[in-house]
Amino acid sequence: MNNTAREVGGVFGVAVLASVFSAVGLSTPLAFVDGMVAAVWVGAAIVGTGVFAALAIPGRRAVVQQSLAFAAIDSYEEAEVELAS
Repeated sequence: MNNTAREVGGVFGVAVLASVFSAVGLSTPLAFVDGMVAAVWVGAAIVGTGVFAALAIPGRRAVVQQSLAFAAIDSYEEAEVELAS
C-alpha cells in the first residue's frame, strides 16, 4: 500500500505541475520561464501543506501515553465498580 500511494502521489504531482506549466505558456522563452515559476510555486504550496499536515499528526509517544491513560481509567472504573458491589 505504501509503494502504491507513493507512486500515485508522484504521478498526480507531475500531472498537476505539468498542467500548471503548460497553462501559463510554452510559446516563447519568457513564457517558458513564467510557466516554470508558476509550477514551482504550486509545488512549494503543496509541500508546505504537507508539512503542516505532518506536524498535525500526533507522535507515537503521545498516542501510547494516551492509550495507557485510557487503560488506567478503565481499570480504575472496573475496580471501583467491584468495590461498590
